[in-house]
This record gives sequence, C-alpha cells and structure tokens, in this order.
Amino acid sequence: MRSNFLTLGYYVSLASAQFQFTVPDPNVTDLSEHWAVGDTMKIAWQEGWHGVRDDPGVTDLWISWFRSDSYSLLLLSNVTFDSSGSLDWKVNVSNDVVKTDPQFVLRFKPHSNPPLFTSTDNESPSRGFILLTGNEQSSSASSSATAPSTSTSTPSSTTASAQSSSSTSEPNAKKKTNVGAIAGGVLGGLVFIGLLCAVALLLLKLAKNKKNARDANRGGQEGYGGAELEEGLPRREMMTGPSVKYSANGAPATEIYGREVPVELEGNHTERK
Repeated sequence: MRSNFLTLGYYVSLASAQFQFTVPDPNVTDLSEHWAVGDTMKIAWQEGWHGVRDDPGVTDLWISWFRSDSYSLLLLSNVTFDSSGSLDWKVNVSNDVVKTDPQFVLRFKPHSNPPLFTSTDNESPSRGFILLTGNEQSSSASSSATAPSTSTSTPSSTTASAQSSSSTSEPNAKKKTNVGAIAGGVLGGLVFIGLLCAVALLLLKLAKNKKNARDANRGGQEGYGGAELEEGLPRREMMTGPSVKYSANGAPATEIYGREVPVELEGNHTERK
C-alpha cells in the first residue's frame, strides 16, 4: 500500500513538473505541438524549481525521445532558476533521428561535468512534442545516437550560451526601434496639429479685418449721405437755406418747392397806424 502511495505521489509531482516550462505549452496535451528541423524553437521556463524531487541547484537542459532515453542531446548547461529564462534553439536534430521516432521531450537534469544524461528521477520535463523532418544545417551540437544506440553527444555550452545571449539582445533592439517609431509619430502629429491651428488663426484674422473694413466703409457712407430730404428740402438747402425763385416779371415767386411764401408787392403797401 505504501509503495502505491509513493508511486501515485511521483506521478502527481511529475505532472506538476511539466509547468516548469512555458514553451512548450504546459496547458495542452502531450504531442499537441510540433516544430520542424531547421525551425527556431523559443524554449522558455519559469522562475523556481517545479520539478520532481529536491531542487538540484544547477541543471542542464536536454532533449530526448519522449518514450525512450536512447537518444539525448544537450542544449544548454549550467541553468539555475533564480529567475525565468529562455533559449532560442534552432532545431538541429538529424532527419534520420526524427524518422526513427518523431516524439520528443525537454528535460532539466542535475548538472554534471562532463555533461551526462542519466535516467534519475530528479528532473523537470516539458510536455511532449513532435519534430518533423526539414532542412538540416550544420551545428556544433550534434548527436551520434541512433536507435537503438545509447551513446550521447554533448554540444559546446559556450555556443548555446552565445545563442541565448543573442536571443536576449534581439527583443531589446526591437523595443528600442518601437520606442523611436512611436516618438516620431507623436512628434509628427504635434507638428501637423500646430500647422492646422496656425492656418485657422490666419483665416480668422483675415475674416475679422475684412469685416472691420466693411463696417468702416458703411459708417462713412451713412455719415455723409444721411437722409436725402429733411422737412421736404434738398440737402443743399439744408446747408445754405432755401433759394428764392423769381417770376418772369422779376417779382418773387409765391411758392417755393410747393409752399406758399408771403410776398410784399410794390405799391400796395399800406402803412398801419
């Protein structure tokens, strides 16, 4: 009974250990994801040890067959879990190995020098995934293991570290490029808005000047023209007084512009006493 509980506990811890990795995705079933030989696999893992048994402190990252330890390949050495990490790994498994068995898994194993893949239970595996045949490229990481051979090859950890550092610098360069593009777009937008405001102010000023000139012109005409007639008299008579018109015989006319005007006739003047 005790051995059954120990076995059950091992499988429970093994299932939780698969959440050590974020790529491959731990939330899908085994063998759901796939990559091809020559592709770049962006491996990523979480901070802290999530594997089976105690934290070994320093580990090595391996890839092996999903159901067999007959094939294994070292991807990165001296990995700790003080923080999360990632590795852009160009899949360099040979097409012959993929044709023999396309099912693979990633495993963090306790570090050893020289590196040695062991079947110890103290490990942290990923979800199983499929590799497809593709374009093989030469790489310092190579394997001499072929089914059912149990030999294991180890690549240079310096090469893997260089790949990891270069993959870290690429996002930083992209981030700087994005910030520059955003800043340029904002500055261009502000300049465009400033030009629109300047044009609007100029149009408003021109319209205001035109209106003031029109109002001034209208006021001058009203001050000079005014009403054409005042009390029935022309403007000239308003300024100099009415002119007296005479009849043909030289006597003053009795009407001026339709109005009767008293006229004193010669010889008919009678002195009032």
